[in-house]
Amino acid sequence: MKKLAFSLLALSCLGASTQAPAQPEFEQVEKGRYLAAIGDCAACHTADPQKPFAGGVVIKTPFGTLNSCA
Repeated sequence: MKKLAFSLLALSCLGASTQAPAQPEFEQVEKGRYLAAIGDCAACHTADPQKPFAGGVVIKTPFGTLNSCA
């Protein structure tokens, strides 16, 4: 049983990347900023104006209460 567990662990490690994720390109960041602005994402994802997009907004719906997250 220990051999099986070790083998599964070893196989999962082989699939993990050792490279750091690439930095997003300037154009990608600007496109995200633009989409967040026109979608008014801050309206539902900003409870405290001092912490934009930090979540914390509670939205009551007929299906239950939703809590926005960051």
